[in-house]
Amino acid sequence: MTIEQSESQEALHAATNNHHILPFHDRHFRALIEHGSDVILLSDQHGNYSYASPSIQRVLGYTPEEFIQLNGFSLIHPDDLPSQTEAFERLLATPGLSDTQQFRTLHKDSSWRWIESTGTNLLHEPEIQAIVTNFHNITVRKQIEERQHLLSQISNLFISSLDHQITLQDVADLMVPTLADYCRIALIDSDNQVKAIVASHIDPQKISLVQDLYEQYKGRVSATHGIQTLLKTGQPELLSVVTEETITPIGQENPAALPIIHTLGLQSYMGAPLLVRGKTIGAITFSSVQPHRHYTGNDLNFAIEIARRLALVLDNARLYQEAQEELVERKETEELLKRREEEHYRLAAIVESSNDAIVGKTLEGKITSWNHAAELLFGYSAEEAIGQSIIMIIPPELRYEEDTIIGNLRQGIRIQHFETVRVRKNGTRVNVSLSISPVKDSSGKIIGAAKIARDITQQKEIEQRKDDFISMASHELKTPVTSIKGFTQLLVRRFQRLGDEESLRFLSRMDTQLNKLTKLIGDLLDLSKIQAGRLEYREEPFELDQLVEEVIENVQGTTSTHALVLDISAPEQHVRVLGDRDRVGQIFINLLTNAIKYSPKADRVLIQVTQEGDNAVVRVQDFGIGIAPDYHEHIFDRFYQINEPDVKTYPGLGIGLYISKEIVEQHHGHIKVSSKKGEGTTFAVFLPLFHEEA
Repeated sequence: MTIEQSESQEALHAATNNHHILPFHDRHFRALIEHGSDVILLSDQHGNYSYASPSIQRVLGYTPEEFIQLNGFSLIHPDDLPSQTEAFERLLATPGLSDTQQFRTLHKDSSWRWIESTGTNLLHEPEIQAIVTNFHNITVRKQIEERQHLLSQISNLFISSLDHQITLQDVADLMVPTLADYCRIALIDSDNQVKAIVASHIDPQKISLVQDLYEQYKGRVSATHGIQTLLKTGQPELLSVVTEETITPIGQENPAALPIIHTLGLQSYMGAPLLVRGKTIGAITFSSVQPHRHYTGNDLNFAIEIARRLALVLDNARLYQEAQEELVERKETEELLKRREEEHYRLAAIVESSNDAIVGKTLEGKITSWNHAAELLFGYSAEEAIGQSIIMIIPPELRYEEDTIIGNLRQGIRIQHFETVRVRKNGTRVNVSLSISPVKDSSGKIIGAAKIARDITQQKEIEQRKDDFISMASHELKTPVTSIKGFTQLLVRRFQRLGDEESLRFLSRMDTQLNKLTKLIGDLLDLSKIQAGRLEYREEPFELDQLVEEVIENVQGTTSTHALVLDISAPEQHVRVLGDRDRVGQIFINLLTNAIKYSPKADRVLIQVTQEGDNAVVRVQDFGIGIAPDYHEHIFDRFYQINEPDVKTYPGLGIGLYISKEIVEQHHGHIKVSSKKGEGTTFAVFLPLFHEEA
């Protein structure tokens, strides 16, 4: 955050929280707000503006007078509108709440700009009576993030295959629409002729036009711009704005190309050669058809970096293929082939950036590559390991595994998450999970393997302790609890005959706790069955809305602190799904009891049943302590508990959500969580709708 942004926010905070200071009347605050880099807005509950600071013109191109005539929601990108509408509704629902969001909004020049916006609900303040918003442009930051992400995706593609045709198509597809509206990648063949390898377009129906444009240049000796020029000069080129004057020479050279260019609607263009050791081996071009996207020098530098990485991968693929061919022709090239294989392994696996041990080996078991993580895991340096047999890290009694692994690899079978034991240099043993993939040459022949090893010693110890506990609970707790439950019921009947009301109250409390214990044991038994793959499911159509109503009625009877409020979008029409009614009911019992438990200061839980596309959706929303985003992907893990001081007061084993997720997925559905710390939590369960066969 800049100093200007900080001062602007401090001014806004002071102006809106000190009621004796009226906004925009104090000279100091007015200067900060009207001349700061942040935009300040005042709007009503419908998103209509009554004030916009002058900086709106610098950020979005509109004058303040123009902007306040617009509705804020009409400028939000369609993909961002649902989340921003939901965020605005939350803001309206909570007086005094401040909320920060990032989304795209429409500039006056019709381009999209990323902004970071903080809105504060001060509708309840008599002196203000508005939603106060300040935002600033983060488009450059977002562009940097997107480009870093794009480079990461490209790197991942580069390690996936030595087949440059597959990799190039994936790269071209990645460029569209992030960096271009259409992209072409071309290589020079063995006769130094232009050969189009791939093309991608934002509109798949126009790919044929891109290919037609290539055909107009294929085999031509010269051209003003484009692939032919890139291949001839070996220099990048940039046409920031394509005008009629720009394309007129093209029409003179090749009249047939001109109508294609017009149809494609070219607005801006850049291209970079693919260079390897000073030699041009191909070219990549990027074209924009959007009036607001004109390439700059920075864009060209980014394109050159992509071309550099792509050229390196293509060269390694070519060298690898040549080495394979030379191996067949001449045995004396074996050492060269090994070096090329090692180069490929290092590039393909991004070895040095991996936290897992990555090892390359031949089908004879000789180690060909050994990354830094392998050194840490097994204790051998790369110099000690490369050239040695993989047997050196396999315990004697498990060496038969290597024969099985090699046998599968020779058949092209990939091995995933194979758990076993390996030996370190110091003689200690380590539990590992292995994923092993066959490596093929250009002819498809399997010549070796790439192995990823992950240390799972701690994971195995934890799982063993948990599994031991589950086994004990399922076998040792069920029988005595069932007996206690039976004796409790006998005592209830006896005290009913005696009219002993006080004893009946005590037994009622005792029975409630026994029910909780019985449910816990049932969950543990289900967990044990899930782990063993023995949890049974019935399959029959049923009305999901009716099931939810029944569950709500039952759970409501167990609580006097919360009202369970149901909203069914189309009450006259049942929502039908196919599956095990009791198991599905288990999901909503768990979600509702959790909602009550984790919202002790609230007094209601909202439940919604809707149809969305081909799915039935049930949402359970509480207004409790919430879940920080860092925990969202872990809360469905087995035995996972959030390790925060204010959450430790809510005991549990961390298996309810795990079981719920397993049941949902067995019904071909999925479950999602939406939550922020201190703002409550919403769980959404998606199940396929059941349709009667005609």
